[in-house]
Amino acid sequence: MVLSSPAKDFGGWSALVMAPDGKSLLAISDEGHGLSADLLYDGIRPRGLTRARLGPLLGQDGRELDRKVDQDAESATLIEGTLQRGTLLIGFERRHRIDRYPIRDGEVQPPTGTLKLPAEAKRIRTIRASKP
Repeated sequence: MVLSSPAKDFGGWSALVMAPDGKSLLAISDEGHGLSADLLYDGIRPRGLTRARLGPLLGQDGRELDRKVDQDAESATLIEGTLQRGTLLIGFERRHRIDRYPIRDGEVQPPTGTLKLPAEAKRIRTIRASKP
């Protein structure tokens, strides 16, 4: 399955969370956006998405993350509940952190906090890819 969209905020997916039943997904981009959708299948093979929603991740103030240093998500995991109502952890690089995001009615809400990282995390460097 190949996904495409004319939306300017589509792409750069760094994290993917699948519902345990395989019927829905949540993807997080390294530009600070989330894509939620239900999957369509041909037998056991995914063939497309339906009910897709694309929107920005929000900061604790409820506003869009507007700086690359704050937007650069690289990982996500559902730690409780479902993609309709649960809790998601999203890991970020550049400004290294793991934020806790509630999900309500299938929409990722502003984060409720940031996990305390070990002291060693302050030594994490961001490695930039070299251009060919």
